Amino acid sequence: PTSADNRRGRYQGTVAVQVTVKRNGSVSKCAPVRGSGNAGLDEMTCRLVRERARFSPALDAQRRPVAAQAYTTIVWGRDRRR
Repeated sequence: PTSADNRRGRYQGTVAVQVTVKRNGSVSKCAPVRGSGNAGLDEMTCRLVRERARFSPALDAQRRPVAAQAYTTIVWGRDRRR
C-alpha cells in the first residue's frame, strides 16, 4: 500500500498479516493475525498485499525457491510530512 491508497488519511490503524509467499515471490494468501478493529481496513490491506507485495522467496537446502509463510505489519495513518 502507498500513500495514494490512503488519500487524506481516511484509514487509520495497524494490521498484522500472515501471507503465503509463492516460489516466484508473489503472495497467494493473506490473513490478518492482528486486525485493526476495522474489518474493511483489514480486508483492503490483504487485497492490496496480494495484488502488490513482492518478496524474495525462501530457499531450500539446495538454494531453490520454495513457498513459505511470512508476517508483515502495515500501518495506516495520516502522512506526517512537515
